[in-house]
Amino acid sequence: MTAIDALRERGGKLAAKIGASEPNADLVWGLVLGTVVRVLGQANFLSLFYGYGAQGGNPLMKISPGTYIIMIVFCRAWSRKSPPGMETFKLAATLVMTIVVGGVAWALVTGQAVAVGYLVDSYAVAAAGLFILGKVGPEGRTKVYAGLIWALLFNALLLFPEFILKRRFIPAPLEGARGIFRPAALLNHPLMSGLMYATAAPLVMRWRKPFIVKAGVALLFVLCVFFSGARVSTVLAGAAFVPAALIALGQEKPKSSLGQTWLVSQSMLIAALIPIVVIVAFASGALDRIGGGLYDKSAATRVWQFGMIQYLSPHQLIFGIGNTTAADWSVRLFQTPSVESAFVLGVFMYGMPFTIFYLGMVVVIVALMALKGDTLVKLSAVIFLTAAMSNNTLGAKNPAVFYFLMFAGSTMVQSVRRLPKLRMPWMEPQRPPNLMTAQHSRVLGSHTAPDGGPPPSSI
Repeated sequence: MTAIDALRERGGKLAAKIGASEPNADLVWGLVLGTVVRVLGQANFLSLFYGYGAQGGNPLMKISPGTYIIMIVFCRAWSRKSPPGMETFKLAATLVMTIVVGGVAWALVTGQAVAVGYLVDSYAVAAAGLFILGKVGPEGRTKVYAGLIWALLFNALLLFPEFILKRRFIPAPLEGARGIFRPAALLNHPLMSGLMYATAAPLVMRWRKPFIVKAGVALLFVLCVFFSGARVSTVLAGAAFVPAALIALGQEKPKSSLGQTWLVSQSMLIAALIPIVVIVAFASGALDRIGGGLYDKSAATRVWQFGMIQYLSPHQLIFGIGNTTAADWSVRLFQTPSVESAFVLGVFMYGMPFTIFYLGMVVVIVALMALKGDTLVKLSAVIFLTAAMSNNTLGAKNPAVFYFLMFAGSTMVQSVRRLPKLRMPWMEPQRPPNLMTAQHSRVLGSHTAPDGGPPPSSI
């Protein structure tokens, strides 16, 4: 027996052992791997190896490796039996797929070229991920949840040195405002980094760890938002940390007086760390951009770019004109090479009807996950939608929607209740009115037979 055969035999035994202890182990670990690769493997990093972010080329090269992994797992999960009560994941996946189907149908009807990579890498992967989440059960979703947290912690190990050295490890065009350096590490763009860390800060409080650990990680994520220089995300993350920590603190249930004392000590330590984090952020210059106010030339440009829509003809307004034209107009009018509004970018790329459709569907899907989640999920959903709508996140090819849906869905470790049935009052049988009043009941009770039964009928 060669070394390769021995290694293959041991690997087979290990896989059989894992499969025996966890029937859906292939789905769980495939989903974890695909999720981490999709979140961390974004355009700047993948473009180092092949033309992922280049204009034109083979459409198959425009798909993230993480998306390919999740699609393979999706094919394996298709015939697996779903646990009871997982209708929410199926409904959310179906709603996400309507965006993909709608995009393809719109392209066929209008003749406009809707980017295949955008639809697959931003939305089809989210639908597949939600479908798999409904198959793997609570323990599988817990592993996906932990995998996302560890991925963000790994990215933080790169983000902090980038900020200190004022140098991006992943080659990318200089992202900055007023000469302020903003790191992103593997998350491609400072706005994406701020969005992801701000969204994760409340959700980390669901981690099955001691309060001091999860609150400390959430505070670290808030500091990552500060370093990213994303102003809207900075305000939202800073404002949401204390309420999220108080909610998590209220969910702690120590079983002894010693546990209560230790919990109080942890909360006091976290409270002492908050001003330290703020001081470090100010001293390091991480808050210099927000110190200049929320409305400057960069923010004003996002508002002014809405004015480009008035120059579109009725045909262009309905069917779109292309994102290249939008970038050219933005350079000529505002001296900026990118359109910073998802709505404006969508109108130029696909036309106003489809833009309203897909942005509205994103809001509905996020609201559905928020309604099915607890208070921390609702808080995270508000942060995500507010931050994403403030820039062009929802109009570009990125894993933002996939990231939130997987993170929020993975927190639902308990069985999701079945969807309420549609009730039609006019189809329900009418019940006869209850004519037995309280007074009649007392009179009847006073005329009972000796054996305790009702009195004999006089008819």
